[in-house]
Amino acid sequence: MAGSLRAISTARPLALLVALVYLLRKYYQRCFPRPTGAPYVKGHWLLGVLFQVLTCASNHTLHDWWTKQHSEYGKTCVADVPLQPKIVTTVDPVNVEHVLKTRFDNYIKGVYFQDRLTDLLGNGIFNVDGPAWHSQRKIAAPMFSNDQFKNHIWRVIGANCARVSQLLRDVPEGGTIDLFDILNRFTLDTIGSVGFARDIGSLGNAESPFLRSFDRAQQISLLRFLQPLWRIRRLLRIGEEGEARRHFQMLSDYSLETVHMLQEDLSGGKGDSFVGLFIQHAKKTGEQVNDSFLRDMVLNFLIAGRDTTAQSLAWTLYLVMGHPTVEAKILEEIEDVLGEDPITYSNTAKLKYLQNVINEGLRLYPSVPADTKMCVQDDYLPDGTFIPAGAVFQFHPYAMGRSKDLWGEDAAEFKPERWEGRDFPSSFVYPVFNAGPRECLGKRLAWVEMRAFLAEVMRKVRFELAVPRDAIKPDTQLTIGMSSGLPCRVFPR
Repeated sequence: MAGSLRAISTARPLALLVALVYLLRKYYQRCFPRPTGAPYVKGHWLLGVLFQVLTCASNHTLHDWWTKQHSEYGKTCVADVPLQPKIVTTVDPVNVEHVLKTRFDNYIKGVYFQDRLTDLLGNGIFNVDGPAWHSQRKIAAPMFSNDQFKNHIWRVIGANCARVSQLLRDVPEGGTIDLFDILNRFTLDTIGSVGFARDIGSLGNAESPFLRSFDRAQQISLLRFLQPLWRIRRLLRIGEEGEARRHFQMLSDYSLETVHMLQEDLSGGKGDSFVGLFIQHAKKTGEQVNDSFLRDMVLNFLIAGRDTTAQSLAWTLYLVMGHPTVEAKILEEIEDVLGEDPITYSNTAKLKYLQNVINEGLRLYPSVPADTKMCVQDDYLPDGTFIPAGAVFQFHPYAMGRSKDLWGEDAAEFKPERWEGRDFPSSFVYPVFNAGPRECLGKRLAWVEMRAFLAEVMRKVRFELAVPRDAIKPDTQLTIGMSSGLPCRVFPR
């Protein structure tokens, strides 16, 4: 009898434990439903691919890791990280078009994106969906009109290109600079003047703490997509989250200061700024636009205008420095098209080979190497993959640019000539500026700014890498920066 009682007393807690594990498993499955129809990337039985992605993030090989997974598992596969939504990742243009265009309303930023980026982006255009996103895009679109380019925008780009050219000519022959740092300062000053009529002055002050916070805030934001317990880390201020509040606050204060400056005086061309457009629209419609909304809008466009263009320029120059024949063809075209004439808005458009170089640089190093959406309702991708509501869809421009299926056996090679005599590819094959309704408003600005910079600077100075090529590493950010910087020696032409 005593033995039976002991067995019963032991069996009850065990049964309760089994029931609890079962219920927790069911709850977990409901919170994080499983996609089907695509292979799962092999990982730990409990932790999934967590160790792989954290290791690759720390050694700056995350995008190459994703590229490798697609070469092993196919165009579409699924990655599992504990306590995170399942990620369906693809390099299939048909799937990309389905999500970014055909079923646009079913794939949103959602809580997966917004929870992790609200500290950085607030309710700005890159962090919202639906009417809020549509309204901001509609109001900002006139900033990129042809008249704006010919007048306001080109004056800023031309002036800042000349400033950088002079800065580089002042470097002693053979002297070493961090070209990536200079490019970031150039594009930040440019978007500050173009978008907000504010002289940020970073070309004249390389030690600005604002620049450090700009980079660090984005690194911390990306890690939140990889860390399952990021909310706890933020609450307890553990690791990188210990410094997060300081960097986010500095960006917020700076953006709010910009708003107040523009509110005080919309004359003298400042009405052409992004802030000016939003304030003028609100006055016409009788809408109330508060300071926090304008602050978020400022920071969103600062990030878009500074990071992506600077990084594209940096990786393009890195590639050109490894290909002397490409550099020679660029210089030959500049001489043939421009001669000794100053660079203008109209004549930069004639630099066709230079544009091909830019396109090729973006193919291999897209500024946004991976992008994600959250699925609202259960859906099937064109390739048959089932995506349950709440799962995350990821498309990977970095891996797509290296896909032999899309670009041929020489996909990994830097060959600007591949763009000659061919139609420009669909934005779903080449989604370096996103695609569909969310295609980048600033695509034209980026192209003009890059052509102008490369033409102005390359005909004045020559760069040589000051470190081995394999020492240049990507950064772990939302965009594809350079963790190593770009140390170069400068020589006058």
